[in-house]
Amino acid sequence: MIVVADTTPLRYLVRVGQVDLLESLYKRLVVPEAVLAELQHARTPEIVRRWAESPPSWIEPRSVSVSANELRNLGPGERAAITLAESDPQSLLIIDEREASKQAAAREISVIGTLGVLESGFRVSERLYALLIERHRDRGRTSTRER
Repeated sequence: MIVVADTTPLRYLVRVGQVDLLESLYKRLVVPEAVLAELQHARTPEIVRRWAESPPSWIEPRSVSVSANELRNLGPGERAAITLAESDPQSLLIIDEREASKQAAAREISVIGTLGVLESGFRVSERLYALLIERHRDRGRTSTRER
């Protein structure tokens, strides 16, 4: 089984100081090179860029070839992460974007999001969960309006 991560969960977990939770839960994480490139984008927060420039040893970067016709309505990191996860029928994909999650599930890939990782890793109050969910919804509304 491989565990593959997309950009957004890594970005969030680095920013909140919980990225090492992935190692404690999964031991090894496979990350497409396209995802690492997105994490190093100039508009990415500095803490995330620094982390991606020198990821820890439990991160395994992988090159992935993605057909130009496949998953074309998704970003490069999402396409690469789904393609990589699809290479192993027992894989787990950590991804947050709704459309990408739907497309991964349609390909019978097991999916978990950032909140699922946090829930698996430690106990938090219902109030904090409610706050995180509301913030996530607000971000979704904002990004939809920006399109």
